[in-house]
Amino acid sequence: MGSVMAKVQTDENILSDGQLQDTLGARISKAREQSGLNLTTAAKLAGIKRETLKSWEIDASEPRVAKLNMLAGIFGVSVTYFLADEGHKGELEEENISREEMLGSLQAQFQTIQESQRQLSDALAEIGQTLASLK
Repeated sequence: MGSVMAKVQTDENILSDGQLQDTLGARISKAREQSGLNLTTAAKLAGIKRETLKSWEIDASEPRVAKLNMLAGIFGVSVTYFLADEGHKGELEEENISREEMLGSLQAQFQTIQESQRQLSDALAEIGQTLASLK
C-alpha cells in the first residue's frame, strides 16, 4: 500500500534549506512503511486508533509531542526526522541484521518472557495456596 507524499515549500522555516520537503504526515507515513508496519499494527503499538494514525499521515491532524516521540521509537527514527527531516531516518544499513533475523530474535525473546511469566504465575499460585492453608 503506497502513500502519497505531499510536498510543501518551507521558505519561512529556520530549519529549511528552501527545498521541497515532505510534510510531517508524509514523514510519519514513510517511517511507518520503512519499518514494515501496516496502519493497524502501528496504531496498536502506539496505543491509538487506526483512524487517528491515518489522519496524522494525511496531515488532517497532528500528534502531540508524547505520541510523536512514541512513534519515533516504534519506527526507529529520530523525533528530529519527523519535525525537520533531519537526524536518523530509519533506513536499515547493510551491516545491520535483516528484518527476518530481527523478527526471529524478537519472537524468541517473546517466548522466553512468556515462559518466565507462566513459571512466575505458577510460583505465585503455590505461594497463595500455602498462605491460605496457614491462616
